[in-house]
Amino acid sequence: MSDQNVEIVRRLYEAWQRDGFDVVPELMDPDIEWVNPSYAVEPGTRRGYAGFAAAARSFTSVYHESRVKDATFYDAGDRIAVKASMVSRSGGSEFPIDAQRGYVFDLRGGKVTRFAWFNNPAEAREAVGLTEQAVAQANVELVKQALDAFNRRDLDSYDDLYTSDFAGFPSMAGIVEGGGYTGRDGFETFLVGLHETWDGFRVLADVCRAIGERVLVLCRITGRARSSGVEVEGLGAMVFEFRAGKISRVRDFLDRSEAVQAARLAE
Repeated sequence: MSDQNVEIVRRLYEAWQRDGFDVVPELMDPDIEWVNPSYAVEPGTRRGYAGFAAAARSFTSVYHESRVKDATFYDAGDRIAVKASMVSRSGGSEFPIDAQRGYVFDLRGGKVTRFAWFNNPAEAREAVGLTEQAVAQANVELVKQALDAFNRRDLDSYDDLYTSDFAGFPSMAGIVEGGGYTGRDGFETFLVGLHETWDGFRVLADVCRAIGERVLVLCRITGRARSSGVEVEGLGAMVFEFRAGKISRVRDFLDRSEAVQAARLAE
């Protein structure tokens, strides 16, 4: 049900982007609550469709042309935390406001029952029991599981580890066309190409470190080239990105310094 809850929240954002910020009955419980934080101009809770609509009108009367971009979803079962950039215009200003905000959606029976917002995205994560340290550790553990599954060629674990639109960008030329692949089918094609080129290809992590919401892996790459029969061992690196508790993107690097830079870590 947890994955379904993330999808429900994603659909709600899509509806708001398409039709404006208002009640969406097919995705909201009739007794939905809108919760403003204690530091809001008007703190407290509004209830029901009427209360939610009134709160939405109050918001849009101050912040015009609002839209959300770069949303990241944090899955906590029946509660979904979201970090997103809210872009809008305030009053008569011609200059847009672009600020990160945090949101929490509670769900029951396939509908949102509670909506809360926060100025700081970390507040939203903490509200659902996901501290920054806990999220980082969960991402590191997910990467370790993914590398173990990769070395075992365990394609059955794909759905548990990766988003449906996962994108991979191998560092070795010629394994996949265009330099990258997407989704489960693309991942399977990549594994087939790898098997045709290498025997016993493995990725062995020396360092697996969370950097913000990414994970940097410094690794050793081992295998036997099928064309020559020569055993090869080299150094490499990988940068993993995440969405809704799963891996959404990984890029491989032959140059570790490039990976460090990509993960925004100063040496």
